[in-house]
Amino acid sequence: MTCHEYIMRVVTRAPGAGYREVEELSPAVARELKMLDFVSFARREGARMHVFGLRSGAGLGRDQIRTLTDQFHNVAWRARKDDPQISGLHVAAILVYEKAPSPDALEFLLGRSRPRWPFGADRTTPMAVDLSSGEIHAPWFPAKAVSARWLAAVLK
Repeated sequence: MTCHEYIMRVVTRAPGAGYREVEELSPAVARELKMLDFVSFARREGARMHVFGLRSGAGLGRDQIRTLTDQFHNVAWRARKDDPQISGLHVAAILVYEKAPSPDALEFLLGRSRPRWPFGADRTTPMAVDLSSGEIHAPWFPAKAVSARWLAAVLK
């Protein structure tokens, strides 16, 4: 399976899991995430918003990973500023790899969680989907933006 095929599977299954395209909730945020090549979805649960975005991680080095995760974080947080009814935001930037990512890139990516304290109302965590092995890599305490189990089920 290619990155594009996996992302298209997510696109078709996300509405069934309660997610909508980010554009429906915040067109400005959706525009910026598209410029970063993320296909993004969001779900509201009361006053909490869950946002996740996927893109290919092929060929990305540490600097590109840092820039992409920081920009994704900043853009998603703008959604909270735009909507005062949101009291909590959980965000996941997900990189999809057709071949296993290098251990260095994977370790660096998973260390990009914000904030480092896992129990806040707001949390951003990166994740990686390795299509070659079927593994979903996430930090030890990921944001609840999207379940690793659901991402793995999309592989099947």
